[in-house]
Amino acid sequence: MLVASAKADVDIEQTAQEVRAEFGSMFTPAGIETLDPERFKAFLAYDGNRHWTYMHRWGGKLTADLSLLRKALLALVDEDEPILSDRIDIARGMVDGLGNATFSIILQLTHPTKYGLYDRVTGLGLERIGKHPKDAVPRFRSLSEGKQYEHINRVLKELSTKYGISLWALDTIWGKAWNPR
Repeated sequence: MLVASAKADVDIEQTAQEVRAEFGSMFTPAGIETLDPERFKAFLAYDGNRHWTYMHRWGGKLTADLSLLRKALLALVDEDEPILSDRIDIARGMVDGLGNATFSIILQLTHPTKYGLYDRVTGLGLERIGKHPKDAVPRFRSLSEGKQYEHINRVLKELSTKYGISLWALDTIWGKAWNPR
């Protein structure tokens, strides 16, 4: 039912396109070099990203050392470095507050068909449908956060393909399943 609803809701993809148009360039190498902390905080606020209600809490912490945030974001989005888990682990190790939700949202904005969104609600959704990699991957919890995300992302992409919906729409489904309005 939620998949059919997401497929029929043209506002989901319209919103995704608008948010990408407004903030996507902020997470390119050129955008990161000139990253404005207030604009970054505006992206983290629900009024800016129009999808996530909790990210604004990390704005002050993430922008406390703007130079370090820029370095972390450059490492994260560096597609010349083929090992995603390494990029994530490097970026997360540089900046306190760059959690799963924030880094995966940035990756999703830069490559909407390549990276899914991973936060607590996504994890709950994956557990609920029996698709969380923690049950299939030996010692999942002992893996680095980057390696964990690689496994999670693989499942998210499989679900996106299986149901014929975007990764952004899939995240919308998790949100509606856990926070019905």
